[in-house]
Amino acid sequence: MRQLQDMSITVSLTWIPGHMGIEYNEKAYQLAKSALARQPDRQTETLTYLACKSLILRKINKRWQEKWDRLPTGRATHERLPTVGRKLVYPRKRCLAISYVRLLLDDTALKVHQHRMKLVDTRECVCGHGIEDEDHFFFHCHLYSVSRKQLMQAIQDIWSNTSAKGVLLQSVTLLLTPSSFSMFTTRQCQEILEATFQYIPQSGRRL
Repeated sequence: MRQLQDMSITVSLTWIPGHMGIEYNEKAYQLAKSALARQPDRQTETLTYLACKSLILRKINKRWQEKWDRLPTGRATHERLPTVGRKLVYPRKRCLAISYVRLLLDDTALKVHQHRMKLVDTRECVCGHGIEDEDHFFFHCHLYSVSRKQLMQAIQDIWSNTSAKGVLLQSVTLLLTPSSFSMFTTRQCQEILEATFQYIPQSGRRL
């Protein structure tokens, strides 16, 4: 019951009379009982330890995914990490790894998040040209234009080596969780993350 409540599922308990003393319910019960008696005995199958472990993990991940999809909080993180259980690649430097995780959690030192926590009076970037959110930080703020040029060139080079056609749409999700895009190989996802991990410290920001 508590698990269902955590998943925002409303449960109602209703009393339903049993089959005792009800003619057609009694007949249905007897028919079901006789049909069950006619079934051949099933042979029990032995499961290996690895098979049991796999079944349990699959069940856990399924319930985890259902809860993650239903939770009303963490929606910004859900957009970037919609599938549970994926292994993330973290930068080796501790401060950079913290900045990366905070970007995934939508809780950084950027003005938009600090203003939400009532730590600053405005969401405006110090550059004076927009709200300082993740999109502004990665794609628009002229304070980081040199580093951004290197980042965009690296992403474009990786994109040109894929089999996909058309123009690549730049997004924060692409920079933080490239594995969400099926056109990239594991190696290419790692290269995109490396380019992102270079951009953050080059900006001089600790997010």
